[in-house]
Amino acid sequence: MRQSSKAGLIAAGLMITGLWIAGCASAPEAPKERDTNPTRLAVGEAVTDVEIKTGRIPHHYTFTLDREGLLMVTLTWRHPDGVDRMVVHGGGGLVKGTALGFDRLQTSHTTTARRGQYYIEVVPGRYPTTYDLKVELSANN
Repeated sequence: MRQSSKAGLIAAGLMITGLWIAGCASAPEAPKERDTNPTRLAVGEAVTDVEIKTGRIPHHYTFTLDREGLLMVTLTWRHPDGVDRMVVHGGGGLVKGTALGFDRLQTSHTTTARRGQYYIEVVPGRYPTTYDLKVELSANN
């Protein structure tokens, strides 16, 4: 092997090693906060004036349905860009999800629901706001 190609390989190896060390030495990304303790709701119960801040830390609510029926989840908030989306999970998967526009201040999901465990995820938008959330279940017709 020629001397110049050896020098080139050594230089490339040192450069790669330097980049690897610089990557390892950079500050680790701060862990994202998570709502690890979801709030339990009873069907027919409402939570009001809940503060939600900007960022991507969603609020979670869980509830259990002991009978089948028509499930209605209503979310109302104060600032037009305060909530990014609301997602309702349960019954083995996604029930309903909505990406919300900037001009909306209320959304509701109505669906036929089975018995079981459900949870709601409220994802904050670009501005802090307060919101109200209500879960209702009526008989299937």
